[in-house]
Amino acid sequence: MIGKRALLLFSLLLLLLVPGCGGDSSTSAGTQAGGASPPSGVPAPKDGFEIEGEEDPLFGFFREAAPADRRAVSKGLVGYMKAREAGDWKTMCRYIAPREKAVLQIEAKKRPELEGASCEGIVAALSGSAAQRKNTMTGPIDSARWAFSRALALYHGSDGNDYVMPMLIHYGDWEVGALAPEKLE
Repeated sequence: MIGKRALLLFSLLLLLLVPGCGGDSSTSAGTQAGGASPPSGVPAPKDGFEIEGEEDPLFGFFREAAPADRRAVSKGLVGYMKAREAGDWKTMCRYIAPREKAVLQIEAKKRPELEGASCEGIVAALSGSAAQRKNTMTGPIDSARWAFSRALALYHGSDGNDYVMPMLIHYGDWEVGALAPEKLE
Protein backbone atom coordinates (compact mmCIF):
# COMPACT_ATOMS: atom_id res chain seq x y z
CA MET A 1 0.00 0.00 0.00
CA ILE A 2 1.29 3.44 -0.83
CA GLY A 3 1.95 5.58 2.24
CA LYS A 4 -0.08 8.69 2.96
CA ARG A 5 2.96 10.92 2.61
CA ALA A 6 3.75 9.53 -0.83
CA LEU A 7 0.13 10.01 -1.96
CA LEU A 8 -0.02 13.55 -0.65
CA LEU A 9 3.29 14.50 -2.19
CA PHE A 10 2.29 12.88 -5.49
CA SER A 11 -1.01 14.82 -5.49
CA LEU A 12 0.80 18.05 -4.71
CA LEU A 13 3.37 17.36 -7.41
CA LEU A 14 0.61 16.82 -9.95
CA LEU A 15 -1.04 20.05 -8.91
CA LEU A 16 2.23 21.90 -9.38
CA LEU A 17 3.30 20.30 -12.66
CA VAL A 18 0.16 19.83 -14.74
CA PRO A 19 -0.65 23.07 -16.54
CA GLY A 20 -4.01 24.67 -15.88
CA CYS A 21 -6.11 24.08 -18.96
CA GLY A 22 -9.61 23.27 -20.03
CA GLY A 23 -12.77 24.13 -18.21
CA ASP A 24 -15.00 27.12 -18.43
CA SER A 25 -13.95 30.33 -16.73
CA SER A 26 -17.57 31.14 -15.98
CA THR A 27 -18.07 28.24 -13.57
CA SER A 28 -20.27 28.94 -10.61
CA ALA A 29 -19.99 25.60 -8.85
CA GLY A 30 -17.05 26.44 -6.58
CA THR A 31 -16.79 29.01 -3.86
CA GLN A 32 -14.95 32.28 -3.65
CA ALA A 33 -11.52 32.31 -2.08
CA GLY A 34 -10.94 34.81 0.66
CA GLY A 35 -7.35 35.76 -0.15
CA ALA A 36 -4.18 35.01 -2.04
CA SER A 37 -2.13 33.37 0.68
CA PRO A 38 -2.46 32.09 4.22
CA PRO A 39 -2.08 34.58 7.03
CA SER A 40 1.42 34.95 8.40
CA GLY A 41 2.25 33.96 11.95
CA VAL A 42 -0.45 31.29 12.09
CA PRO A 43 0.59 28.56 14.55
CA ALA A 44 0.75 24.94 13.50
CA PRO A 45 -2.72 23.39 13.47
CA LYS A 46 -3.90 21.44 16.50
CA ASP A 47 -6.94 19.78 14.92
CA GLY A 48 -6.26 16.11 15.51
CA PHE A 49 -4.79 15.42 12.07
CA GLU A 50 -1.42 13.74 12.25
CA ILE A 51 0.14 14.17 8.81
CA GLU A 52 3.55 12.58 8.47
CA GLY A 53 6.06 15.01 6.96
CA GLU A 54 3.90 18.06 7.57
CA GLU A 55 6.90 20.06 8.75
CA ASP A 56 8.94 18.89 5.75
CA PRO A 57 10.04 21.88 3.60
CA LEU A 58 8.19 20.36 0.62
CA PHE A 59 4.97 20.19 2.61
CA GLY A 60 5.42 22.60 5.50
CA PHE A 61 4.49 25.76 3.60
CA PHE A 62 0.82 24.83 4.05
CA ARG A 63 -0.77 26.64 7.00
CA GLU A 64 -4.19 26.48 8.57
CA ALA A 65 -6.68 28.71 6.76
CA ALA A 66 -8.69 31.40 8.49
CA PRO A 67 -12.26 30.31 9.39
CA ALA A 68 -13.88 32.15 6.43
CA ASP A 69 -11.44 30.55 3.99
CA ARG A 70 -11.97 27.12 5.55
CA ARG A 71 -15.72 27.56 5.04
CA ALA A 72 -15.16 28.47 1.37
CA VAL A 73 -12.96 25.40 0.77
CA SER A 74 -15.51 23.27 2.62
CA LYS A 75 -18.43 24.51 0.55
CA GLY A 76 -16.70 23.45 -2.67
CA LEU A 77 -15.86 19.98 -1.33
CA VAL A 78 -19.29 19.39 0.21
CA GLY A 79 -20.97 20.19 -3.13
CA TYR A 80 -18.62 17.89 -5.00
CA MET A 81 -19.04 15.00 -2.56
CA LYS A 82 -22.85 15.21 -2.72
CA ALA A 83 -22.74 15.15 -6.54
CA ARG A 84 -20.22 12.28 -6.45
CA GLU A 85 -22.39 10.13 -4.20
CA ALA A 86 -25.45 10.81 -6.39
CA GLY A 87 -23.56 9.96 -9.59
CA ASP A 88 -24.30 13.46 -10.92
CA TRP A 89 -21.41 13.49 -13.41
CA LYS A 90 -22.23 16.91 -14.87
CA THR A 91 -22.17 18.62 -11.47
CA MET A 92 -19.03 16.73 -10.50
CA CYS A 93 -17.29 18.09 -13.61
CA ARG A 94 -18.24 21.64 -12.62
CA TYR A 95 -16.42 21.13 -9.30
CA ILE A 96 -13.28 19.52 -10.80
CA ALA A 97 -10.33 21.89 -11.26
CA PRO A 98 -8.95 22.25 -14.81
CA ARG A 99 -5.63 20.71 -13.76
CA GLU A 100 -7.41 17.57 -12.62
CA LYS A 101 -9.46 17.54 -15.83
CA ALA A 102 -6.16 17.56 -17.76
CA VAL A 103 -4.99 14.54 -15.74
CA LEU A 104 -8.30 12.79 -16.48
CA GLN A 105 -7.87 13.48 -20.21
CA ILE A 106 -4.40 11.90 -20.09
CA GLU A 107 -5.85 8.85 -18.33
CA ALA A 108 -8.68 8.64 -20.88
CA LYS A 109 -6.17 8.50 -23.75
CA LYS A 110 -4.76 5.31 -22.22
CA ARG A 111 -8.17 3.61 -22.39
CA PRO A 112 -9.65 2.97 -25.85
CA GLU A 113 -13.22 2.84 -24.50
CA LEU A 114 -12.84 6.45 -23.29
CA GLU A 115 -11.47 7.89 -26.54
CA GLY A 116 -13.31 11.12 -27.30
CA ALA A 117 -15.34 10.95 -24.06
CA SER A 118 -16.55 14.11 -22.36
CA CYS A 119 -15.65 14.96 -18.78
CA GLU A 120 -18.92 13.38 -17.68
CA GLY A 121 -18.13 10.14 -19.52
CA ILE A 122 -14.62 9.94 -18.12
CA VAL A 123 -15.77 10.66 -14.57
CA ALA A 124 -18.57 8.08 -14.85
CA ALA A 125 -16.06 5.44 -16.00
CA LEU A 126 -13.42 6.22 -13.37
CA SER A 127 -15.49 7.01 -10.27
CA GLY A 128 -16.36 3.47 -9.28
CA SER A 129 -19.55 1.93 -7.98
CA ALA A 130 -22.14 3.66 -5.81
CA ALA A 131 -20.64 1.93 -2.75
CA GLN A 132 -17.18 3.32 -3.64
CA ARG A 133 -18.63 6.83 -4.05
CA LYS A 134 -20.29 6.92 -0.61
CA ASN A 135 -20.05 10.38 0.90
CA THR A 136 -18.02 10.03 4.09
CA MET A 137 -18.48 13.69 5.08
CA THR A 138 -20.79 14.46 7.98
CA GLY A 139 -20.70 18.22 7.53
CA PRO A 140 -18.11 20.87 6.77
CA ILE A 141 -14.40 20.07 6.71
CA ASP A 142 -12.47 20.17 9.97
CA SER A 143 -9.30 21.78 8.64
CA ALA A 144 -7.98 23.50 5.52
CA ARG A 145 -4.23 23.72 5.09
CA TRP A 146 -3.41 26.08 2.27
CA ALA A 147 -0.81 28.09 0.42
CA PHE A 148 -1.30 30.37 -2.56
CA SER A 149 -3.94 28.79 -4.84
CA ARG A 150 -3.86 25.29 -3.32
CA ALA A 151 -5.40 23.74 -0.22
CA LEU A 152 -5.69 20.41 1.50
CA ALA A 153 -9.21 19.90 2.84
CA LEU A 154 -9.15 17.57 5.85
CA TYR A 155 -12.11 16.00 7.59
CA HIS A 156 -13.00 13.27 10.05
CA GLY A 157 -15.17 10.81 8.10
CA SER A 158 -18.43 9.19 9.13
CA ASP A 159 -16.65 5.82 9.03
CA GLY A 160 -14.11 6.81 11.71
CA ASN A 161 -11.31 7.51 9.23
CA ASP A 162 -9.63 10.82 8.42
CA TYR A 163 -9.57 12.05 4.81
CA VAL A 164 -7.74 14.64 2.71
CA MET A 165 -8.73 16.15 -0.64
CA PRO A 166 -6.49 18.50 -2.64
CA MET A 167 -8.31 21.68 -3.67
CA LEU A 168 -7.40 24.48 -6.08
CA ILE A 169 -8.62 28.00 -6.71
CA HIS A 170 -9.82 28.51 -10.27
CA TYR A 171 -11.06 31.99 -11.14
CA GLY A 172 -11.79 32.56 -7.46
CA ASP A 173 -13.65 29.28 -6.90
CA TRP A 174 -12.42 26.33 -4.82
CA GLU A 175 -12.50 23.14 -6.92
CA VAL A 176 -11.32 19.59 -6.26
CA GLY A 177 -7.92 18.36 -7.39
CA ALA A 178 -8.75 14.62 -7.37
CA LEU A 179 -11.70 12.34 -8.08
CA ALA A 180 -11.87 11.07 -4.51
CA PRO A 181 -10.52 12.00 -1.11
CA GLU A 182 -7.59 9.96 0.19
CA LYS A 183 -7.83 8.12 3.50
CA LEU A 184 -5.14 9.17 5.98
CA GLU A 185 -3.49 6.23 7.73
